[in-house]
Amino acid sequence: MFTRKKFVWLFLLLCVCWGVAACGPAKEPEPLEWGTAVLHQIAPRVCPVPDMYADQAQFYHKFRSEADYTLFECTTATGHITYTTLNWYDSQTEADAAFELQRGDSQVAEFHGFPLLMWAADDPSFPGSPKENQSWVWQAGQWLIHIRSFNDTNLISSPHPESVADVLYELGQQRGLFALGQ
Repeated sequence: MFTRKKFVWLFLLLCVCWGVAACGPAKEPEPLEWGTAVLHQIAPRVCPVPDMYADQAQFYHKFRSEADYTLFECTTATGHITYTTLNWYDSQTEADAAFELQRGDSQVAEFHGFPLLMWAADDPSFPGSPKENQSWVWQAGQWLIHIRSFNDTNLISSPHPESVADVLYELGQQRGLFALGQ
């Protein structure tokens, strides 16, 4: 028979079990959560918000996450944007295949020991001027990182992919981002 005393003991036991589970080890963050945190940390370094607009950072920094990627968008002026996308793959094999798909016939360079692809295009609206559109794609383990700088005029104001990649690499190394999945 279930008496009041047994009920109290059962209730206390359930409370203790729930409390122990709640106080147990914290859930390990998912890779994309780590990637998002690092993108939030690089934002002020690669895309500083002018002091006079400090209360409007959302116009300069935009973040978005989906099931398999996280994105940081830096807008320095209308038509001058740098996108940084971190794609996480469940296996090294999938990440390798995604990199090879991006590669096509392009030459592979190296960025801190990781394979790197680089493209640059002169906007047809401003022929002969600097390369207004630049892309870097590099693979770090199960990550595929794509940084694209777009300028719709020959006045280059969006951060160059190399400067974004340098800061991302530095903070990613400090935070263990590129050691995930190993």
